[in-house]
Amino acid sequence: DRVLIKDFSFLLGAGQRIGIVGRNGLGKTTLLRILMKQLEPDAGTVTHGPSVKFVYADQKRASLDPEKTVLEEIA
Repeated sequence: DRVLIKDFSFLLGAGQRIGIVGRNGLGKTTLLRILMKQLEPDAGTVTHGPSVKFVYADQKRASLDPEKTVLEEIA
């Protein structure tokens, strides 16, 4: 029931990377899930270019393969 982001527009160019930091409970994971289209935003739209690929490891590390090295997993 609270507004996390208002009037936000962002373009990320090819090869660029971002980091999202902040205290617990501020909406970082929610923002990432919206950007990856795992959640729908309450308002507005999320648009991806045709070649956009997300690489994301959640806090619980559920998607990581324990047989791979850290380098293999993030590559």
